[in-house]
Amino acid sequence: MTELEGRPTAWIEQLCDRATDAILIALQEPKGRWGAEAFHAGAVDVVTWPTNLRELSARLTIRLPEGQMRALPATEESWDVEAYIALRAGLTTSEAQIMRVLFAHDGKIVTRDALSLAVECRPWRYGDRKFDVHVAKIRKKFAQTFASAISVKTIRSSGYMLTTEALGTFNEI
Repeated sequence: MTELEGRPTAWIEQLCDRATDAILIALQEPKGRWGAEAFHAGAVDVVTWPTNLRELSARLTIRLPEGQMRALPATEESWDVEAYIALRAGLTTSEAQIMRVLFAHDGKIVTRDALSLAVECRPWRYGDRKFDVHVAKIRKKFAQTFASAISVKTIRSSGYMLTTEALGTFNEI
């Protein structure tokens, strides 16, 4: 739930009243402003979402009674949000590499040259349509998997821009 959908603190208070043994961690949008209110309502932690899932695992681990949950090893790649998105959308390795670069610049334009340097370690060549083809496939997979929660826009003569609606993307976790 986000701030825009109502009053999240009321939900937190209700959950804390009904589930006395629960450990409630509130998820806040990157530009969210209700973190302090969530603590006052009973949340034990507030995390900006999307977050590194390995960090979320560690936060849960220190709050659960000993032996109930173990933290994943630091080498566990699948706990990265980018990896989770790529896995859920069924991206190929090339598509996942492109998506990772776009995700790192969420909401900002990534030029074809910057994308080519990050993915292939070489400058982009005018007329090379490789990224256009990959982005079209990524866009289709995101639409099928996430609807409008994650989208990739082509910015004419500039590059590409990934946008996420952070909380809505991960409703089925």
